[in-house]
Amino acid sequence: MAISRSEACPEASPLARAAMALALLVFTIMPVLTTFAEAAEHPVLSAGSRVARSVPGDSEDRLLIDAAAGPLVVVVEQRGIDVVVRCDKDAHDRNSPSGPWSSEIVVVAERCLLTVRARSLGAPTLDYRARAFALESDEGKRWPRVIWEQWAQAYYDSGADDAASLARALAKLREVERVVAARGSTEELRFLQFGNAVLLRRMDKHEEALAAYDTLMRGLDPQSHTEWLTRANNGKGLSLRELDRLDEADRAFADAVRYGRDRKDPYEWVSAKNNRCLVLHSYGKLAAARDCYIAVIPEFRTYAPNHVAAPMLNLAAAADTLGEPNLALKNYRAALELRRGSKDRSNVGLVLLNLANYESKIGAWPDALEHSLEAQQIFEALGDRLRTVYVLNLRGLIYSELREPARAREYLEQAVRVAQESGDRGAIARARSALALIETDDRAAAAAHREVAEYYVEIGRNGVAGQEWMLLAERLDALGDTAGRDAALAACEAQLKINAGRSYQARVATLRGRVALRTGDLVQARHYAQQAIEWRSQTREIDGLSAARLLLARIARRAGDDDAALTEIERALGELQRGERVPSSPVLAANLYDRRIELLDEAMEILLGRDVVRDAALQQAWTLKWKYARAPDATAKAPVAAGEVELLDELRAKVMQLSGKQNTGSSVARTTPPDVLTGIAQRVEVIESQLDARRAHGAESARPALGLAEIRASLGPDDVVVGLSLGARASGAWVSTATATRWVTLPGRAELIAPIKDVVSRQDRSSFEQLSTVLAPLLIAVGHSRRVLIVPDGPSYLIPFAALRKPDGELWVEHSSIELLSRPPSLPSQLLPAGLAPEFPVVVWGSEAGGRFEVAQQGGDPIFRSGIVLADLPAVSVEMRSMKRVLGGRRVFSGDPRAVASPSSTAQWMLHVAGHGIASGMHPYAAALALPASVPGSFTFVTGHSLQFGDRPPTVVFVNVCEGLSGRLFETQPPTSLASLFLQVGASAVIAASWPIDDSRAARFAEQVYSELDRSPVDLGEAVARAQREALRSGGTRHMRNWAGYSVLRTGG
Repeated sequence: MAISRSEACPEASPLARAAMALALLVFTIMPVLTTFAEAAEHPVLSAGSRVARSVPGDSEDRLLIDAAAGPLVVVVEQRGIDVVVRCDKDAHDRNSPSGPWSSEIVVVAERCLLTVRARSLGAPTLDYRARAFALESDEGKRWPRVIWEQWAQAYYDSGADDAASLARALAKLREVERVVAARGSTEELRFLQFGNAVLLRRMDKHEEALAAYDTLMRGLDPQSHTEWLTRANNGKGLSLRELDRLDEADRAFADAVRYGRDRKDPYEWVSAKNNRCLVLHSYGKLAAARDCYIAVIPEFRTYAPNHVAAPMLNLAAAADTLGEPNLALKNYRAALELRRGSKDRSNVGLVLLNLANYESKIGAWPDALEHSLEAQQIFEALGDRLRTVYVLNLRGLIYSELREPARAREYLEQAVRVAQESGDRGAIARARSALALIETDDRAAAAAHREVAEYYVEIGRNGVAGQEWMLLAERLDALGDTAGRDAALAACEAQLKINAGRSYQARVATLRGRVALRTGDLVQARHYAQQAIEWRSQTREIDGLSAARLLLARIARRAGDDDAALTEIERALGELQRGERVPSSPVLAANLYDRRIELLDEAMEILLGRDVVRDAALQQAWTLKWKYARAPDATAKAPVAAGEVELLDELRAKVMQLSGKQNTGSSVARTTPPDVLTGIAQRVEVIESQLDARRAHGAESARPALGLAEIRASLGPDDVVVGLSLGARASGAWVSTATATRWVTLPGRAELIAPIKDVVSRQDRSSFEQLSTVLAPLLIAVGHSRRVLIVPDGPSYLIPFAALRKPDGELWVEHSSIELLSRPPSLPSQLLPAGLAPEFPVVVWGSEAGGRFEVAQQGGDPIFRSGIVLADLPAVSVEMRSMKRVLGGRRVFSGDPRAVASPSSTAQWMLHVAGHGIASGMHPYAAALALPASVPGSFTFVTGHSLQFGDRPPTVVFVNVCEGLSGRLFETQPPTSLASLFLQVGASAVIAASWPIDDSRAARFAEQVYSELDRSPVDLGEAVARAQREALRSGGTRHMRNWAGYSVLRTGG
């Protein structure tokens, strides 16, 4: 049965009716009271009224718009500072595309609390005027109501800054422009023409933007319209720069500077000056660009203080490329500090994004991830989807470089989703392309690259389109789709002819050469390989050049000419080594190292892949391997000599010119005449020769490795030197005794890495046995030698050699002491036992003795303290007490890691480190020591950059922390470990473990090591071996994980 309202709501009592009436009265008068309160607090604009306001530059101002009598048009006149306005019900800011000199227009139907603020920060004051008029007034009748509404709505759309909103804004403003133009040339028309050109430029429609700027300038008088000529030429130059028409862009910027000297538009004038600096930057004239930015920054402070962060960021980018990290970081941080002082969170996010991008390039992964995450949170909070996509792409690519594919995919897929929500086709294309780069499914990646390529063709971005066609061709080649591959290559070449992109032309030629080699057409393969080499030599892109030379070497091998193949390989290796001279990121250094290993794999197969390996081939392979196979160093440091700085500056500039990468803001390559390229390439050769000559003097650290005959002559009857070489298809080892050298073949790199990873992660009996089986040929070849020196290769540093079981059933350490050399020996003395003098002192990090240090010095950069929660290490104090018991209290001192000092009693001393090791396999540059501090629950953090020992480094360091020998695990590279950091700053030897060790057992093993060292300090390797034998005797094979992970790592080379 239905229930009526009266039945559902029985009549209220008199008291209830009174309460309801009171509530209704309160509800009715509350808006009135609110309006009165707002009117008392904020100026009121009604029909026919106007106001002039001046407020602090970084504050917000509010106006109450009273449209109770009918809709109002509100005009906010800007006076040199670009303002944004927002009505209380708006989802985002409104902003005219015309910049700081036009007016903001809002149509208010009833009432509005209008917020006015500067679009960017730094202005001392915000001056503006506002007026309101009715649509039926004389001023209101100048244009039809629909035009006023379209105008206001276009400015609202323009403030959203996504492609769909910009397109809507442009459509509305073009209609407004058509109506206004019908009445002749006016100031309003000029603002509309200029704003529409700006919108086209923001939408990447640069050819249309150029036409719009030209249309505007045709109606301008050079005498009376100088401010408009300044604005139009500056905007035109920006579009020309995006199209990589740099000479024309520079002329446009120069015209803007010339017309702007009257300072009628000071922002556009200084902006044009900054843009001329950017042209220098784009041409690769980096030193000149840097000086240009430095000169223009004071003018920004004077004439456009709210935009001074822009040239600071440009200066930071130039300093980065010039290898001047201090100047780069100084300006990135100064720009960030400026932005943080503002309420404009978007600008803070932009600087954080720039800073994170720079930090990712220099390998500062933790900082890059931290700053990019903050930028992501800002843009997400602001609803700025386009910039959120940029940040997500950056974070995804960082994780990809860090070999974390799951995290990389998570961020890149999120970037695609956000881009799709924005509806911006450019953002979608960028996100899909970035995701395709890490895609393991060739078919899915190919589909993405095809879609992105077609989009870039549609909008005229031919250079980027060519890159996408090339990526598509490589994926189709992997899928075996020859027809599709050839079609994609043809499309790529067609785009590259338009833009003369030499880098991608070389990439196309390399792929075509590989295809010809596979089909057996050696003539065509050689033609394409030589073509790729020619283009890569012009562009000076060393990574691509080495790939082309490797292709030519494989063609020579197929033709049966091994000598020609080796010649090409060694030429490529030399070029890679020289290419590392220009400071670059650790990621690039690692990539070049991987390329070197690929070349060396090929050379080792040629020389050592035969059934019978002759002594000459053994020696040639040894020399080649250790001349070029070394771990990638950190980013190259800027040289001290002024002359070398100048040479490097010129070298970088010319390499950028050759590579076509001068224009950091454009993906389109410039066309450079062949004779100019030839002259630049010749000058590069001269510069590199001069640098080679300069660096040949005093290059003591670059001594070549001892030859195999020299090694044999330096060994005792019970000594053996093992040089491991991991290869893609086959690995092996040089095994040298006092009488002979032989080559022992081992499984390929992947087959070795799997059991190494297994034993490091599990440390159980089965994993030790599996690794022993894989390395059995090596164990047999070494025999019962008492002293073994091993030069590891790649991740073989992590092998627990002491615990490998030999075919006779005994562990290797039961017969031998085993030491690892960080590099092959370059002097006979490096083959002698490493040791300490009797009564050696020990400085301990990790036990502060109540906050007082017995060995310390004033000065030095303090290491930061943190309250981060880490497990307590009660055995650290036990460790120090046991050391004092073994060595005597007078030889053991607590040391301050914040200011390193050595004991004054002797030149030889030992450093003992007890604490937490933060040695992430994925984040090597974040490796740190966390040492217990005097304050309970806190730790002192020591990073690689803070390790400085001066003239008296410790002779030996015992890094008794978790994973002290471990670090980032590359398939072709040794790990970056805490142990290696101590060797780099002067230690002769380090004792460290490859995996986490229990706190109490680490302390117990340390006590045994010091007992053996005290008894016989002259041979560090033998002392550690005796300690391991004692641990084996007392604990058996069930507890090998407590001691087997420790190794002695010594300097070599």
